[in-house]
Amino acid sequence: MNTEQATLKNVETTVCVLPWNHLFIDNGGHSKICCLSQNLLKNSNEFEIVKEQMLKGQWPKSCGSCQQAELSTRESFRLHMNRTFAKTHQQILEENRFDQVEFVDIRLGNLCNLKCRMCSPSSSFLLGPEFATFSQQNPDILHLPADDLKKLSPDLQMIIKSTRWASVKRLHLAGGEPLISQELPGLLSALIEMNCAKQIDVTFNTNATIFNKELIPLLNEFKSVKMTVSLDGLEAVNSYIRFPSRWAVIQNNIQLFQDLSFQVAIHFTLQIYNVWDWPFFLHAFSSERKLPVYLNLLSHPNWLSVQALPPELKGKVAQHYEKFNLGPLQTLHLNSALHYMSQKDSHHSFEHFQKWTSHLDQSRHQSWSEIAPDLNQ
Repeated sequence: MNTEQATLKNVETTVCVLPWNHLFIDNGGHSKICCLSQNLLKNSNEFEIVKEQMLKGQWPKSCGSCQQAELSTRESFRLHMNRTFAKTHQQILEENRFDQVEFVDIRLGNLCNLKCRMCSPSSSFLLGPEFATFSQQNPDILHLPADDLKKLSPDLQMIIKSTRWASVKRLHLAGGEPLISQELPGLLSALIEMNCAKQIDVTFNTNATIFNKELIPLLNEFKSVKMTVSLDGLEAVNSYIRFPSRWAVIQNNIQLFQDLSFQVAIHFTLQIYNVWDWPFFLHAFSSERKLPVYLNLLSHPNWLSVQALPPELKGKVAQHYEKFNLGPLQTLHLNSALHYMSQKDSHHSFEHFQKWTSHLDQSRHQSWSEIAPDLNQ
């Protein structure tokens, strides 16, 4: 391998298309490199610095999530996006430039009808009171800035007017719960009026607990529609985590999405609450129903991560997983969970998990021991 080839290979391991072809706006209207970055971008110069670092074969600080995923041999969001926009990725490698927006990702605010246990008020305004009480009682565990309790929403009119929609191929919408956003019909209508809808694949992250059928004629104007449904367990487990969702309603809406010829995929966030249920869930949705299942390995808050399980419970989970004889893809998902769980010992945070769980159980009249008896013996 000559020097030029070695340099290109090094760059390929760090370059991501998103700083070149992507616009991400969070619930507060702030811009970031992508949805996984924790760092707000104050000006365009910060984008250029990130691009320059990538082209030098360096990992930007804001890209730690993908770096850790690739170090643990998991597919990262970077790799997924590079494959999705393969031609753009190749052009960046060859020419070190690309100046069109192809992918727009907007969080429509923190209005949500659920209070998921691993979520935060910045994504679901309903969680504010429970977070505030827990923070007051446990300031050493959770520090909650006052800004985190505000209702949030981006300025969609400004986004609609300032974005170069003519080149956009993909629009992703999340929240909160995007399907209950009062701004959603206006956004979709604006893109239709600009004659951009037919070129755009629109995707949603949704909890599938509610769907306004008046959206159907608007959505049918787009090139394609995909609903990525967030589910975190089967029936009672999902209802426990994603409170106060109802399993039957979710299943009916998933069937409705399929009847409307929308693409459907499942997004599963692995955490202590559902680590025991993961093989059963994979069998039900991946093996039996043949739906794509995306695995997200929760890292924050760290006390809900499977890495916070005590060693004896990690061993119990590993033995539990060995009992399942699933297909190659499903087995890969199980092994990813086990690898991540064993990668770090954070069992000192398990006491925080117990306090948080007890706090929510009392507030919601639920019981963790009933949901996961095998991890409570």
